[in-house]
Amino acid sequence: MGHEGPYLQVRPLGGGLEWDADRHHVRALSQDELLSALLAEVNARSRQSTK
Repeated sequence: MGHEGPYLQVRPLGGGLEWDADRHHVRALSQDELLSALLAEVNARSRQSTK
């Protein structure tokens, strides 16, 4: 999302509140991790819309 001083500002893939993370403890997602996270978001939205 961005950075503030020595910290990265990150946000969940599906949106929401951002938080600060130490840039030395952050790495890019693998393609498998990204697909899994996106699928989890779609499934969560699907369950919410059926209630």
